Amino acid sequence: MIGARIGIVVWDEKSIDCGEIVQHAQVALDEATRAGKGHHVIFDPERHHPPVGQVALVEVLRHSVHAGKLVMHFQPIVDLTSNEVVGFEALMRWLHPERGWVRPHVFILLVEQSNPFFELGAFVIRETVSAANSWLNANDHGARPYVTVNLSAG
Repeated sequence: MIGARIGIVVWDEKSIDCGEIVQHAQVALDEATRAGKGHHVIFDPERHHPPVGQVALVEVLRHSVHAGKLVMHFQPIVDLTSNEVVGFEALMRWLHPERGWVRPHVFILLVEQSNPFFELGAFVIRETVSAANSWLNANDHGARPYVTVNLSAG
């Protein structure tokens, strides 16, 4: 059986940017997910306030780069005609020292709105190039896989 969970944001033409709309929709979707299959939640700004300690979270994120708490995962891209792995998508993940794994939509928005943007971008490129280089050395025969990296205009 297929089920759906839906997070809804009603735009009321107040000064709100696209990033906030997406963030509000994610909050509503998270709430609908907790409620289970077949639920929908409409974002209510009176019930949801911006996260407290966002500046502190950015600082922890900045230090996480140097503390080895950011890691790259590489999701395989498979050619459906041959069932062979032809490439990988680079995905950054954050292990917060107290919260555990932080969902990407949370920390990516923080990165895009704060100073560690370029530092984290450099980390992603450095780690991805290093991983791709190790794949080249491990696979001296056959086609070489490619790697995609999602970039933000920030």
